[in-house]
Amino acid sequence: MTYFSTVPIGGESAALFQIIFTFFSAFVGCLGRGRRPTVREVGTHTMDSFLQHLETERNLSPETLRAYRKDLEQLAAFFDTSDLSLIAGSSTERVRRWLAHFAELGYSRSTVARKLASIRGFFRFLQREGRIEGRCAFLELSTPRVPRSLPHFLTVQEVMRLLDQPERNTYRGLRDLAILEILYSTGLRVSELVALNWEHIDDAARLVRTLGKGRMERIVPIGEHALAALFAYKDEIPARWRPLEPTSAVLLNRFGDRISDRSIRKIFDRYIH
Repeated sequence: MTYFSTVPIGGESAALFQIIFTFFSAFVGCLGRGRRPTVREVGTHTMDSFLQHLETERNLSPETLRAYRKDLEQLAAFFDTSDLSLIAGSSTERVRRWLAHFAELGYSRSTVARKLASIRGFFRFLQREGRIEGRCAFLELSTPRVPRSLPHFLTVQEVMRLLDQPERNTYRGLRDLAILEILYSTGLRVSELVALNWEHIDDAARLVRTLGKGRMERIVPIGEHALAALFAYKDEIPARWRPLEPTSAVLLNRFGDRISDRSIRKIFDRYIH
């Protein structure tokens, strides 16, 4: 049986089609097996359709999407439900208890505020899709006040001492120096740094092409010292991890795979302390 014609669609229509198809396929699959979909299956597809919306319409990164999914799964666990649309009409008192339990678990106010923003986005999505009606206490709660703090920064002298620390005669030291020099020269986010491929480096023009927040491409200049450190590291990459293609990761871990955000932070912490 054919449910959809093969009419090409794109843009917002394609995203809406994907959401409808994902939700509808749960019912079709279950009916094909001679049963009605369970609450868990409907709830899972409701969550997946929201995450699909975030990916296609807002171009959120995989890391951000994982954070959204974790927030929704924690909400489902607290309310002991598989279908979050069923708790949209929960009392304000119960929703406040959900918010308060994060403080009991030791979460910071900024983390709690982020989680509340994720959940608000989810229920607004359900409202737009017509899956919930009436008041929703999750949308009525005030955001926890987050204290503002001045950013921490290094002085020029501290940066110079930091850049002096990696060894210049080992592969690991040259890689670490390249990491520090690129961060200092370009101001890239750690997530942008680890995503760099060799095709993103234009050494002649001294430019780096990267995908920032919301997967928006941007071009940033890179300094002479950073480029020198980068290509000194490149020359020392072990032969077993070659040849290096344009799509190969720039920064590698000890197994020859793309280095992770966590590893970059550990490297930085090791030198800064």
